[in-house]
Amino acid sequence: MSKKSKKKKPEPISSTALPEHLLKWRPTPEEEKEPSFDELWRQSVDAIKKLEQDHSEKYWGKAAKTKHVPLLYPRRKKEQLEYEKKLTEQV
Repeated sequence: MSKKSKKKKPEPISSTALPEHLLKWRPTPEEEKEPSFDELWRQSVDAIKKLEQDHSEKYWGKAAKTKHVPLLYPRRKKEQLEYEKKLTEQV
């Protein structure tokens, strides 16, 4: 017969449990950097692509009903025409 170990699982270390000298190395909320404009732009582009690819039906269904729709609108004329054609087919 084997005995089961009754060891307690270690608890995560909270900031209150850390010694004072270690706390000063953690960034404070004021020091935490907000994302730059370029980082936010890239995140929004990635999110829109993910919505279009992974949730196409929900995305276009909501796009047809709401006032503001996040789109990645191409700037080259040929791509614009293709994209506009795709948009009209979706809605």
